[in-house]
Amino acid sequence: AGCARTNHAERLIADLRSADPAVRLNAAGELRELRDPRALGPWIAALEDEDAAVRFQAAAALGELGDPRAAEPLIGALKDTDKDVRWAATFALRDLGSSAVGSLIMALRDSQSAVRVSAAAALGEIQDAKAVDPLVALLEDPDPTAREMAARALGGIGEPAAERLTPALRTG
Repeated sequence: AGCARTNHAERLIADLRSADPAVRLNAAGELRELRDPRALGPWIAALEDEDAAVRFQAAAALGELGDPRAAEPLIGALKDTDKDVRWAATFALRDLGSSAVGSLIMALRDSQSAVRVSAAAALGEIQDAKAVDPLVALLEDPDPTAREMAARALGGIGEPAAERLTPALRTG
């Protein structure tokens, strides 16, 4: 069974380079389910695919692999033209920790609310105090979901956030 799985993964990796976008998308979906670490390089390359759905699958898969070598390519994906790819990249970066904090802070200013919400959630899980002020700023976001996620993230960060918010609560 291991040999068959290996051959299947190798075929799917090869299919990620197909000229046919439907073949690439199918391969991306199947390969993502396998979570095969040999696909790290092909997944990184797939972040540049012309098809946004393939780029989305690549970003999601890289997050699921959890390999720190994916951090820089995922940070690059935060500038993708497709909001769903940017959302998947913010979600994937939460598992890669503090190396992504600066980029996730930048994503708090994304034009799409879903990306801002995902970035705030990621920052709340990473719990880096550098995110406190940008998350406090997000409390003024026009989207109530973004405001709620900023509050949750600040709660996850804990004491550094409380130290920043306490004076504001006294004067408010």
